[in-house]
Amino acid sequence: MRILMVFEDQYGGLVNPDLGDAAWLVDSPVNRSLATRVWTGADAGSQVTLFDATMGEPGDADAIARFEDIDLHHPSWTEIDVVGVRLTPALEQEFRTLGIRIAACEAGFVARR
Repeated sequence: MRILMVFEDQYGGLVNPDLGDAAWLVDSPVNRSLATRVWTGADAGSQVTLFDATMGEPGDADAIARFEDIDLHHPSWTEIDVVGVRLTPALEQEFRTLGIRIAACEAGFVARR
């Protein structure tokens, strides 16, 4: 199962945004609009959850907290694409301690198990 964890408040404004099998989006008016379309069935195919987080540059604590939520709600995940979070050495170490493989990418990073 591929999960998207998005900390960008304008992500829902993209044309055909990737939502993976499930998407966790930082709550904002633009992302809430996308979530509402999914919830009402206009954009079927993915599950969408909104969450609160520090606006601006989210920190390691925000990413770990959302990871723990996702791991709890989607225990069968195989990949989590994290958008809008810079991969820091401390964050990378935290994930490696949990047995998660991490790779940086242009939008943020990808966690795989």
